[in-house]
Amino acid sequence: MLPGFIATATTGSNFDAYIHGCDAPGNSFRKLDVNNNDNHPQEYTSFEKAKQLTNNNIGIIPNPNNGTFQISVTKNNQAIGVKDVKVYDMIGKVIWENNTPLGNLFNVDISGYVPGIYYVRAINEVGDINLKKLIKQ
Repeated sequence: MLPGFIATATTGSNFDAYIHGCDAPGNSFRKLDVNNNDNHPQEYTSFEKAKQLTNNNIGIIPNPNNGTFQISVTKNNQAIGVKDVKVYDMIGKVIWENNTPLGNLFNVDISGYVPGIYYVRAINEVGDINLKKLIKQ
């Protein structure tokens, strides 16, 4: 996407953008379907057969915050085990992680980082990938 890119959408629509390496030609969301007689690539649809990204299964309290907050991970408003939870800065660098979590509540301190927008990503025990925006004041 070029500077100034604006995505507009109506209620209920999704916009997915993915960053991938440019070392190969073509769209990285295409695959060769060996069962297709004409051997033409078939389009992926938002990471075909992958779990959908959701943001309603991560709670961040408080949000916005001063860098000290609690993350809770749920599924259908019920506590669920977590495989991995990370906080990313805007360029995708992991600034906090707990990849051996116990339970579904995590106390986080990123107060040493500059104010701005960060993202929390959690993978629950059934493989759902959850993503939510975090604002550090």
